[in-house]
Amino acid sequence: MNDFIKGIVTNVIDGKTIEMDVTKIGRKNFYNYNKKEKVHVLGIRPFLYVINNHHSWKSLIEKILLGKGVTCLVNSRNADGEIAGKVFLL
Repeated sequence: MNDFIKGIVTNVIDGKTIEMDVTKIGRKNFYNYNKKEKVHVLGIRPFLYVINNHHSWKSLIEKILLGKGVTCLVNSRNADGEIAGKVFLL
């Protein structure tokens, strides 16, 4: 899948899940996206490649991402609308 969304991280739910305000979507995206999306983070680049522990990573993820602009390369979207993807700092 080649979908991407860009926006600002508004909340860090746990060490693997963020919420973001979507400000831009790819023109050729397969899925439709809301103005607010919850993303299951598969990796953060350039800082972290694998996030294993939900709780011990939360404060680190907040320091790295909260309030920052990011691009999310969408890996998948399940039937409930949940996104899984890699997050890149802008």
